[in-house]
Amino acid sequence: MRKWYEIKAAADNSSAEVYIYDYIGYYGVEAKAFIDELNDLDVTSIDLRINTPGGSVFEGNAIYNALKRHKAKITTYIDGIAASMGSIIALAGEKVVIAENAMYMIHNPWTSAYGDARDLRKTAETLDKLRESMLNIYHAKTGIEEDALVAMLDEETWLTASECVEQGFADETVEGVSAAASFEKDKFKGCKRVPEQLVSEPKQAAPAIQINGDLGGASAEQIAAALSKLISESDQSLEQPAAIEAEPEVFNHRTPLYERLTEIAERT
Repeated sequence: MRKWYEIKAAADNSSAEVYIYDYIGYYGVEAKAFIDELNDLDVTSIDLRINTPGGSVFEGNAIYNALKRHKAKITTYIDGIAASMGSIIALAGEKVVIAENAMYMIHNPWTSAYGDARDLRKTAETLDKLRESMLNIYHAKTGIEEDALVAMLDEETWLTASECVEQGFADETVEGVSAAASFEKDKFKGCKRVPEQLVSEPKQAAPAIQINGDLGGASAEQIAAALSKLISESDQSLEQPAAIEAEPEVFNHRTPLYERLTEIAERT
């Protein structure tokens, strides 16, 4: 599974940088793995760097609580976007710094549900309780009254860096960097007003490679295995490995297998 976070301790173990740079939970690892690594950090200060569209409420709450419990002094840096549960985790820092080109977003928790009326009412009650816990965290940081916060959550409020500081969610701004936030739209689950500049085009799988040449007597299975290895080694950035399609017959020896595979690998 892809890890959506990274923890780097300084050489002298006095400080550490913690990166949360992707969707929280679901597509990555569970909060438990993150917390296990965090608890192993015997440092006095942590720079928490945030660039996330949000994710699981329960995973996010567990991460927030673990950060708050840690003995280190934590400073949060919002490098790209702190949205949804990312906006909660960002507030685990004693000080919150946001890049001038970054954004901050809060909205109501949401879920999908099925069942009869009693089941749906119970789900709604659970969401109300989750919202209450979020309101407490936002109020503790900003001092904004509950009624005003509820209105902001209902409206799915997106804040620029300066607005974030004005409202009290962050303490100061810093000069922005070129790493602007960009996520596929399906990562903004439950969001209705995602700014266009934050959405990237979905990554496309590499097209199939047709093998119709003379490949030195190798079988289709051998060719596919060799090509898969070459493609994996030549382009680690592919979201999915390229599909391999080969004719089932054994090819003759007129073209050496090695030269043919090298040619295809160079084109990939």
